[in-house]
This record gives sequence, structure tokens and C-alpha cells, in this order.
Amino acid sequence: MVTKEKIMSKTLSLGCSYSLEVGERYDAPGASIHFLLEQVKYYKSYKINKDWLWIMDITQVGRISKQVPIELHKECIDKDDTSGPKYQFQEKLGTNYFTLFTEQVEFDESWSNEFREWWIKEEALHYAKSIEEHIEDYLITLKKIQEELVGYDYKMFLMNNTFEGYFYEDGILKHIYSESKEYNVPDLKNTIKLKDLYPKLWKDIDLSKFTFYSVDGNQYGGLDEYTIDNFESNCFMDTISKDDIPFGKHPNSEVHISFFNKVIHNRL
Repeated sequence: MVTKEKIMSKTLSLGCSYSLEVGERYDAPGASIHFLLEQVKYYKSYKINKDWLWIMDITQVGRISKQVPIELHKECIDKDDTSGPKYQFQEKLGTNYFTLFTEQVEFDESWSNEFREWWIKEEALHYAKSIEEHIEDYLITLKKIQEELVGYDYKMFLMNNTFEGYFYEDGILKHIYSESKEYNVPDLKNTIKLKDLYPKLWKDIDLSKFTFYSVDGNQYGGLDEYTIDNFESNCFMDTISKDDIPFGKHPNSEVHISFFNKVIHNRL
């Protein structure tokens, strides 16, 4: 049972850049849903038990984390090492390292031939997948996370609305947010929803474990939609311009706390 005392004492914030600054807590950012699954397994076997409240930011479709082979660990350094990372988008969990594939990156001069070959192979596999394959993988991984957390107190929310907003253009599935540059919450009423694309996988997702920021025309909104409706565009960790897409830009801690108080807290 979720109590006020639990919220204020033992809280684990998981996923992307979300951090909740209350009581005794662990903040465990993770930039892909695959890494989130690995985090859940890790923290279940580590310090976090069923006395804790888990709050999870479910990030966007198409972010893929891959575990770095042990023989390549010598290529990895911790993020707090000021000498600079040997490759981009590095995550460490226990003694393991993970990469994040979201966009193609330039090779670091310090990479060995072995690491470079591994990266090229994994990157090629990532970009060979269609958006439909990424969505299917996303839903399957989400189901696995929920299965891992049976018996635990947890609440999920979306970084932004990945459950609807899709359309086909020249036979290619796209999301409205990938092209939206206006600082407002788009109307997604007449777009394709995941429950229609993947009805069987959709039925396996326990939506009662989610809290959404729902407004007219946008049923499954999350942190980004709340941010756009309630804060100015200078509330993000990175400066955004009028030409930037305002989704996935990581709002600051003030927004995180406000979102928890206004959206999550009363729905626990």
C-alpha cells in the first residue's frame, strides 16, 4: 500500500532524466526502456525491496541500449571521470556497461578497432529496424518490466505520448511529435494509436499502473505535455529555440517536482 510516509521516505526514481527529490531515495536515470528493465532487475536484487515506491519515466520509442561485452570493458570509463568519455551515451549498472543508440555518432579517436567493429555492428542492427519493429520491441519490454514488478508499489508515466500520434506518410510510419516545432500540445484525436496497431500486445500492458496527463485530444500525455502546458520554454535542461522540437528535451527539477505533486501524487 502506498502511504504518505512511504512517498516521503523511500522512493526510487527510474528512467531518462527524471529525479524526485524527497526523503531517502535513489535516482537512477536510464535513457532507454531496455536499460530501465535492466535497472529494475538490478535494484530488485540490490537494496530496493517492497517497502519502496518505484516511480518510472518511460522514455521514447527507438532508444536501444546494448550491454558492452566484458572483453571491451577496458574501453569504458565512469561518467564522473573528467578526462572525457571514450564513447557517447554510456550507462553503468553494477559492473556492467551499456551503450545507448538514439542517433548516429562520430567515432571517438580513442576507440580501439575491436570496440569500433562492435559498435558498427550493433548500430547497423539498430538502424535496420523499422519503426513498427521498434514499437513492438518497446511494448514487449514494457510488459517484461511490469512482470518484474508484480507485488511492488510502482507508478509509471510517459516522457511524452508514445501511445498515440502516429500516421503513415509514403508508406512509412511516423509520429507527429517528430515534426512538431510549435510550443503547444498537439491534438492527436485523428491519429493512429498503438492499441489499434498492436491489439494483442496492448492488452498485455497494465494501464492502471500508469498516470497520464490527459487533455482534450491527447489522452496519454506525460511529462513533456505537462511541461508545455504549465511552464515556459526556458524550463528545460538545454536551451531550445523556436526551430527545436520541444519533445524529449528534459525539463528541469522544478518541473519534475511539480509534475509529481500535480499529476502523480494524487493518483497513487
